[in-house]
Formats: sequence, structure tokens, C-alpha cells
Amino acid sequence: MCATGRAPIYFSRSTLYLLILHFFTRRRRPSAARHWRAAWGDAQKNEKAAPFGAAQKSLAVAGVLTVPEPVLLLIFLLLLLLILLLILLLILLLILLLVLLLVLLLILLLVFLLIRHIDTPFSFPFRGNAPRWAAFLCCPKCPPIYMPRETALSVHRLIFSLPHGTIHLSNSRRYGMRITLGIDIGGSTTKIVGFRETESRLSLIQPNLVRAADPLTSVYGAFGKFIQLNGLTLGGVDRVMVTGVGSTQLGGKLYDLTCDKVPEFEAIGRGGLYLSGLDDAIVVSMGTGTAVIHATRGKPAEYLGGTGVGGGTLVGLSKLLLQMDSVEHIEELATTGDLSRIDLRIGDMMQGGHMPADMTAANFGNVSDLATRGDIALGLTNLVFETVGMVALFAARSFGIRNIVLTGNLTAHPCAAGMFRKLSDMFDAHFLIPDLARFGTVIGAALSGAEE
Repeated sequence: MCATGRAPIYFSRSTLYLLILHFFTRRRRPSAARHWRAAWGDAQKNEKAAPFGAAQKSLAVAGVLTVPEPVLLLIFLLLLLLILLLILLLILLLILLLVLLLVLLLILLLVFLLIRHIDTPFSFPFRGNAPRWAAFLCCPKCPPIYMPRETALSVHRLIFSLPHGTIHLSNSRRYGMRITLGIDIGGSTTKIVGFRETESRLSLIQPNLVRAADPLTSVYGAFGKFIQLNGLTLGGVDRVMVTGVGSTQLGGKLYDLTCDKVPEFEAIGRGGLYLSGLDDAIVVSMGTGTAVIHATRGKPAEYLGGTGVGGGTLVGLSKLLLQMDSVEHIEELATTGDLSRIDLRIGDMMQGGHMPADMTAANFGNVSDLATRGDIALGLTNLVFETVGMVALFAARSFGIRNIVLTGNLTAHPCAAGMFRKLSDMFDAHFLIPDLARFGTVIGAALSGAEE
């Protein structure tokens, strides 16, 4: 301890301990304080360390202190530890305040971005109180985040109590989210697909297919499976568009959802153009039979006719000739066949000429005694595909169109791509089998509702 203009005064360790104790006892025992000040004054006069015994004696006279020096040391250390703990607690409180400040800044930044990028910060496509799910953060620059209605309202109350914060409970198409389902109900299979619309952008929900002997059983099974696989709810579906021969048995309702019917030929045309990305094409639907459509974007589809040769022909003839009616087994068997033991080709009758040697002259016109079941399955497949291909080719030439889009279940046949590629090379046409081609009709049905 040193005062300005004076020589330093030194105190022993014991005297410092007594000084601390005096600080904590001076209010209750003024006599101790007086004795301590007297001892301290003597130490200052002598300008050397105050003897511990004298200071202790002075305090003991007042009845304050009779504690040995080790105990005083322990008390001093405890007091020092307490001071350190208080300092640590203060630091932790400062860190907590900084974290809370950072969170507040992040929330303010989120609010700023919402107000800057979208006119309506929140918009929920509610129809009354039915839907339980809503789109949150729907804007062109932000992907949609989905949350329950109650959660979204809580977020609104928490954040958008700030200026410019509003909530619109309306069936908004611009800022909301709509889900439109399409269902193609066939005799034994039902296909279902959906489109999710956010900010006028359509995104395809992966299609699904269910087989059942009864159309109604098939459609309810397909609907339930599709809803479950994609995490949807009945309340979140905006529209249901149905097409196909089995749609007449459904009536106007699916559960409590209203179903709108779409003409099958219109659905075929829309779906073919969507999958191919073309604006004008001949779209062929190869189902049980075959339908040929002239589709132009922005115009009604034009049905051109078709043929009774299709998947039903393949299954029926396979049942007669091969004693099997499973499409999967027929397709697998056909991959092992050889057409040279079944069909009569141009090369079998003549050499040279302007026609390709592998062009078919007569289906089943050269059946060999050594023909296998695989050869027969491949011959039946080729018969169906060549018939469909030539009908579509004649239609395309009548309109001066080169692009022919193939859709329907038969497009999934493992031999389809190779056989139609051969027809493309022979007749200078473009037979196209797009991805998801077997779902072309149901996709077109869903588009009819989503694009309105």
C-alpha cells in the first residue's frame, strides 16, 4: 500500500486478513473498528509491518477476534473464491445476452426478407376450415415450407406483430399452394398422379398404379396408397380429375371430394405434349386398344380414330397360343424370341431393292417347326407394335407431322423401344417414348384441372 508523497508502508499477511474481517464486522461491532483503527495507526507511525500479535490483542480486548492465523487464511480463500464465482456468473450472463441479441437480429432479418420479396408475407389456400395444411414462405425465390395451420398462425402472431405483417386466409393461387389429382380408371388398373402448384409453377408428384379386378376397388386402393406415400391429406387436395372407362362407375364423389370428369381423348393429348415437351404431335395411347390423337398446345385435342389391336390383343392371343395371360410373363418370354422363325421378311423373298431386308412382309408368315414359345411371344409383340406404328404413321403423314408420341402401358414392354426405333429408321419418322409414358393419360387429366 502506498500513498502519494509518502514512503510505502508494509503490512504482514496476518494484518491483511484482519483488515478483511474488519470490513465484514465493522457495522455490528464499532468497538472492534476503533481498536483496529488504533492498531493500524500505530503501524503507519512505525512505517513497518504491524505486528500481528499487537493487532490481534487490540481486537481481542474488544471481544471480536480470537481466531488463529490458519483459519483466517481459509476464510480469505473462501472469500476470494466467492468473488471469482461472481465474476464468472457475470461473464455467463453477458454471453447469454449476446446470444439473445443474435437471435433477435436473425428474426428481424427474416421479417425483412419476407417483406422485401413478397407482397403478402403469409398466404394459406384454405377453403373454409377443411384443409389442415398450408403453404408457408411461398414466393418465387423461396421453396415452400409446409406446416399445420395452427403452427402457422402461431408463427404469424409471434413474428408478424411487427409493421407490415398481415395474414390472408383465402384460396389464393398466386401466393398459395394447390394440389390437383388425376385418376385414370381402367378395367383392371387404376393410375393416379398429382400436381402441386406453388406460385404458378407446377411440380409433378410421382405417379402410382394399382391393379384390381373391380374398378371401384382399384380406385379407392390407388387413392389411399397415393395419399399415404406422399404425405398428403384429404383436406389438402384441391381438385380431383377422373378419366377412363371406369370413371362412369365412380359417380361425382370420392370420399368427400368432388370429382370432375375429363374426356379421355383430351387427357391423352395433354399428357403426350407435357411428357414430350412438344407443341404439336400425334399422340398414341396403347392400352387395351389403341387411340390416335392429334394434339396441339393451346387447342382442343382431335381424335383421329385408332385400332382394336393393342394390349388386349397381345394378352388374348398369348392365352390361346401360349396358355398364359400375365403381361409380365409374356414380356419376359418375348425377350428370348427370334423373329426370323416367325415372320416373313422382305429379305426372305428378294435380294436388293429399295426396301430394307428386315422389313416385315407378313406377320406369322414364316413360322418354323422349330419355333419356341419365346419366338411366338416375340412374334405377337411385333404384330401389335407394327400395326399400331403404321396406323400412327399414316395419321402423322396426313397432317405433315413427323413427331409421334407413344403413351400407355405397352410402352413399358422391354421390346417396344427397339421395334419403334426400327420403324423410325424405315419411314423417316420420330417415334418417341418419353419417361413416365405409361402414365400419359392420367397426367393429362390432372393437367386439365391444374392449368385451368
